[in-house]
Amino acid sequence: MNEAGIRVEAATVAYDGSVVLDTVTLQLDPHESLAVIGASGSGKSTLLRLIAGLEPPDEGRIAISGRSVSEAHRILVEPRHRSIGMVFQDLALWPMLSALDNVALGLSGWRSDRAAARARALHALSLCGAAPLAMRMPGELSGGQQQRVALARAIAAGPRWLLLDEPFGGLDIVTREALCADISAGLERRDHGLILVTHDPFEAARLCRKVVVLDAGRVVEAGEMQALLEAPASAMLQAFARILRRTDPERCR
Repeated sequence: MNEAGIRVEAATVAYDGSVVLDTVTLQLDPHESLAVIGASGSGKSTLLRLIAGLEPPDEGRIAISGRSVSEAHRILVEPRHRSIGMVFQDLALWPMLSALDNVALGLSGWRSDRAAARARALHALSLCGAAPLAMRMPGELSGGQQQRVALARAIAAGPRWLLLDEPFGGLDIVTREALCADISAGLERRDHGLILVTHDPFEAARLCRKVVVLDAGRVVEAGEMQALLEAPASAMLQAFARILRRTDPERCR
């Protein structure tokens, strides 16, 4: 593995005695893209939270760029020092801050003066097609507009990794396509790597080269997306392959 990547080693998490992640191991090289799929409650969002540094594992270790950032019951490197941008499922925009200030908030650890930070935040909004929304409050924005602001906040500091938790849920098809195009363009420019939690086979197949399937907190299938779609073993990936085969037969051959 390239030392600049991400490695999760035998990560286990339990809440109130119920195991949510069970000895999960995965690794990604820089600029790679991984889809994390599985049924609701399979541990997908918890895995993102471990990598982002929002909580430590009960057992195991997380390493980024060859450096241990979390170990059992300990966060060794705070989230803002991990070069990670995250879009939460609920977006987590501050309702009393403008779109611009929400994005600038993601630059709180960025070494620059206020004017430079706001200029960078506006640039991130522009990249996401949301510059005209800069002075609006979240409550004045549609769901798709809020998604764009949340994505702009995630990319503003130029992170090495984007972690996206169901980022397009509930969006109309036009907005979803535009946001997918924004993220895909960033991957093609090698601006960042991507870990995407999704239930949508089209999003997964379009944006991600690798896939990992979680079932009851365990990895049941993992590898190159294209190869696994040709002969899927898990029920989840079999369903993905059937849906994709109906609309894009070449992808599943």
